[in-house]
Amino acid sequence: MTDALLRHGEWVRPAESPDLPEALRGTSAFAPRPLPADVVLPSVVSRTAAEAEHALGRLTEAVRRLSVPLFTFCTRVRDAQSSAGLAGSSVELVEAFLLAQGVADDDGHPVSRFVAGSAHGFDRLRAGAALDADLLGEVSAVLTGLGPRSGEQGLRARQGWLGGPGPERAYLLTVPPGALLRSSLDQWSLWVRSESPLPRVAKSALGHLQIELLQPYPEANGHVARLFSCLALHREGLLPDQVLPVSSWLDSHRDEYRAQVRDYARGGPVEAWVEFYAAGIRDQALAQLDLVARLESVRARHLAAVAGGPPSLRRAAAGLVLTPVTTHQRLGEDHGLSEKTTLLTARRLVELGFLSSMDNRAYRKVFLCTEVLTLLALRYPTPPATDEFDPRPSPEQSVRVGE
Repeated sequence: MTDALLRHGEWVRPAESPDLPEALRGTSAFAPRPLPADVVLPSVVSRTAAEAEHALGRLTEAVRRLSVPLFTFCTRVRDAQSSAGLAGSSVELVEAFLLAQGVADDDGHPVSRFVAGSAHGFDRLRAGAALDADLLGEVSAVLTGLGPRSGEQGLRARQGWLGGPGPERAYLLTVPPGALLRSSLDQWSLWVRSESPLPRVAKSALGHLQIELLQPYPEANGHVARLFSCLALHREGLLPDQVLPVSSWLDSHRDEYRAQVRDYARGGPVEAWVEFYAAGIRDQALAQLDLVARLESVRARHLAAVAGGPPSLRRAAAGLVLTPVTTHQRLGEDHGLSEKTTLLTARRLVELGFLSSMDNRAYRKVFLCTEVLTLLALRYPTPPATDEFDPRPSPEQSVRVGE
């Protein structure tokens, strides 16, 4: 192999596993080297990282005009919906909200677990936990329904690969389980915890790439890597909470994302990955800013329509932009309303056309604000037109083990 192909890691013998994807059988696994303390980035890449940080600052200010907790919940639901789809459990946005709110009776659904895992990670970080492999191990355990765990007991015991859903989309074997995976993960934790001269978005980019390449946990590694980005940006003071739907953006750019990861494993320049990642964070932050502006416009129209109404109605009308799927119980709890006031308020919001009853239920009604749901379901910015991603292993991956 050439020096370029060895720049970021080495190709090693994978673990024996009967369920390896057919296209990757007999090929080598990629083991990334420890991340460098510093990387000299071209000025254009540094500028993109700076633009991303500026966009995140603007987003933080905009979200605080609405409600950080409620906007965070909406973002978590969107991210969980995207990650559940990647895991092969596609659901509509309304169903994702119902699962996240506990209205739908399915505690074991990936959406419910992904929302719980995300909340666990941020709660632990705010409580003073370090952002490292132990914390992500806890998150991974919640995502898989096992409850918080950490350390070696939470690492995968079988050979892993990148790609999916389905083995036919696999394109890279990852570090085999055992001593090499454990030491690589320890090195990653040390790197993440250490001070760095890198721009904050650039450090998040490299940390995300390395944990994606390691795939250290039994399941949901893609969601763990995406959540790491949000946790890292929060820890660095760039986000107040999980208000950036990283999964939504990556879903729209999945093929380009995978091509960038594979190019890095082939020995491509690290700055290409950093620029791709930073541009994605910037563009998604700007898309969220546009979403906030649209939600504020909807809220202003709602408030104008109920300007002469009671305070309870005005509060409920204003809150619909962040609670587009609701029930009588939730409406009352969110706005401190009595049972009678809740019923009257919901009826008035339906009469105004702000809410509609789902399935025309007589009992346990679910109400939808379809205008807001439509905005939340938009997936933008639109990815650039590219050739379809080819999941087949690259030439260097096809080198037989031992060559």
